Amino acid sequence: MNLNQLEEILLEHPDLSGLSAEEQFDLLAERSKHIVGESRLKDMLKACKKEGRGLRVKYGIDATARSIHLGHAVPLFVLRRLQNMGHDVTLLIGDFTARVGDPTGRVSTRPVLSDEDIANNAKAFTAQAGKVIDIDRTTVVFNSDWLSGFKLADLFRILSGLTVAQAMQRDDFRTRASITRSELLYSTLMAIDSVHLNAELELGGDDQLLNFYDAERVMENEGLTPESALTTGLLLGTTGDGKKMSKSEGNFIAITEEPAEKFGKLMSIPDTQLEMYFKLLTDIRDASWDELAAAMASGSVNPMDVKRLLARVVVADLDGRDAAKQAETAFNTRIVQKDIPDDLEVIEINKADAPDWILLLRKLNLPQASSNSKARRLLEQSGVHLLEGTSDTTIGPEDLVPATGLECSIRIGKRTYCKFRIV
Repeated sequence: MNLNQLEEILLEHPDLSGLSAEEQFDLLAERSKHIVGESRLKDMLKACKKEGRGLRVKYGIDATARSIHLGHAVPLFVLRRLQNMGHDVTLLIGDFTARVGDPTGRVSTRPVLSDEDIANNAKAFTAQAGKVIDIDRTTVVFNSDWLSGFKLADLFRILSGLTVAQAMQRDDFRTRASITRSELLYSTLMAIDSVHLNAELELGGDDQLLNFYDAERVMENEGLTPESALTTGLLLGTTGDGKKMSKSEGNFIAITEEPAEKFGKLMSIPDTQLEMYFKLLTDIRDASWDELAAAMASGSVNPMDVKRLLARVVVADLDGRDAAKQAETAFNTRIVQKDIPDDLEVIEINKADAPDWILLLRKLNLPQASSNSKARRLLEQSGVHLLEGTSDTTIGPEDLVPATGLECSIRIGKRTYCKFRIV
């Protein structure tokens, strides 16, 4: 397989509006873990073709954070396909529902955000989404525009068609010690959004599946044709421990990170996650992946070259081809050639504050060593290397810290370098 040709194909993002309804469905189904209302979706795609219009597509996200990571962005890559098919995408910013907080996957209630935080988060997310989808072809709406003035009588009417038993089907409700009544209403508010937009298709992660079933019920009860919904798979984090990508786990790649940092993190994923990352973050077709996987299995293609292809494509998609090229050059310099960056600031640490390597790492403000237990684990797992000339010495928790006055360089994992001097 020619990887250069595949790279050009993956970065092309062609016009897909000429595909038949059947071909469009097959393309969407390749990237769907579940389809709610599959037959309806097929019928709606055919109707749109016949009527010469685009499908009304909804994608909602709450403004609960300032930055998003690639795990959040997975549905955006499907939205881009839908835009290239000629469908009408509405990006719904949940500034009202952010006050409630999506309880999906939560073991505790989310903290309440201020109006200022929500507004700033919404603005930041819209800009970040624009790295994947065409914002100029996207309708951006805020659900406070209709939910803030929603009548209580209308809410009661909608709730009368839903049962508590349906809500308690959720594992995250059954296993929670405490659930607020506002959280019980969250999926209903999502459904009201779909009613207001008269959505025909909604996208979200697979953890949203039960929310989508509620939207189906509410729209039908309101006399509308229920929307269909596509759920995408959940992206696992970079550490290879089987946990989904999450800021709380520290295994994420933020959309806003520097291209070189994104490239390096993508190069760190285990080979076993290559298929997942390709299928969730690029436009690769299943047939092309099968060919690529066969080439790796036969030994005709090196998995490291495939991982480089993934990193180049994802970074180029988000930051441009020049940025991807520069990021790969930086990766070669820092990781392959193991050159210490020249522009590192030398951090001075008082000797009294660093009697051992655990506290020394804490003083360097490394995210990988944000607690004593994390610093110890990093040392015990051979994650800290002292660099002296051409030597690369693995440091353990019982090793002595460098002498006072020496300028030292260390590497944390594969990508992070620090310089320090104990004074």
